[in-house]
Amino acid sequence: MPNFRCLRPSTGRIIIQTMDVTEWRVGHVGRDMMYYEEFCDGGWRRMPIDGEMLTGRAHHVIYLSWLTFPDWAKGRETKIVERIKREFHEPDYEYQ
Repeated sequence: MPNFRCLRPSTGRIIIQTMDVTEWRVGHVGRDMMYYEEFCDGGWRRMPIDGEMLTGRAHHVIYLSWLTFPDWAKGRETKIVERIKREFHEPDYEYQ
């Protein structure tokens, strides 16, 4: 999804610059499931994340070893896991 930035250099003219921005988000579905979504090819694509609700310090455990990356996410597994961990962070989440 392109994003636009307007620049006004000393000439006074407005230059519109296109920036490629990857849109992504994470969220919860029900009690135990989470998801990672990314905007690509004109729509949102979802990847489920298996987890389980906990009653201790962490609210959820996320099973990274169970992640299945769809074709649209292949080759970017490390980046996606970094994003998931950035949003679902300790101490509220733990990973196995």
